[in-house]
Amino acid sequence: MTDLMKKTVGKAGRPSRGEMAGRRGQLLAKALELFTKQGFAGTSLDQIASQAHVAKRTIYEQFGGKEELFAATIEQAATALISRFPTPKARCTDLKQDLQEIGCLVLDHVLQPRSLAIYRLVVGESGRQPKLARLFYEHGPARVISCVVSLIASYLPEGAPEPVCLARDFIAQVVLEKQQRALMGFAGKMDRAEIADEVARNVTNFLATLQK
Repeated sequence: MTDLMKKTVGKAGRPSRGEMAGRRGQLLAKALELFTKQGFAGTSLDQIASQAHVAKRTIYEQFGGKEELFAATIEQAATALISRFPTPKARCTDLKQDLQEIGCLVLDHVLQPRSLAIYRLVVGESGRQPKLARLFYEHGPARVISCVVSLIASYLPEGAPEPVCLARDFIAQVVLEKQQRALMGFAGKMDRAEIADEVARNVTNFLATLQK
């Protein structure tokens, strides 16, 4: 077989891993777009397959069903956010700086229109689809909190308070009030400087509790 024939066969054969990952990403992006626009119940797999230009059976083969597809969209968004976090260190260097960085990333993320739309979707559907809320939490907030746990644990001395509780408290301090105001529609858009100032205040308060 000549080199030209080999190249031709390669192009006509199975897609590369990069191409498959790209197609999967496009499918998840289209699914999330439809979920946030039309709601979970109002979006069908037929619609997603049609707009993502894939066969419906591809969705079943890759994800198993609509709930699992939704969970995958949340996981993809959480993974993209977490990839920007500072990595846990073997020894303490600057916990304040790392918490400031994480806090700014998380607060900016949850205040984005798409994130607010997802949260409204989950809350609105939770009565009819309780599994959806659990999937959202496990694939989104819980993964973020787990990363904060790893970071905080790497700084804490032996015998310090439980890092899981500390991580939850920190995320709640940074996110809760601002997210609620944004969800209710009476909070203006925060720029980077405002986010940094808000997070700095919360980081200072959080660190003060560790010293008590």
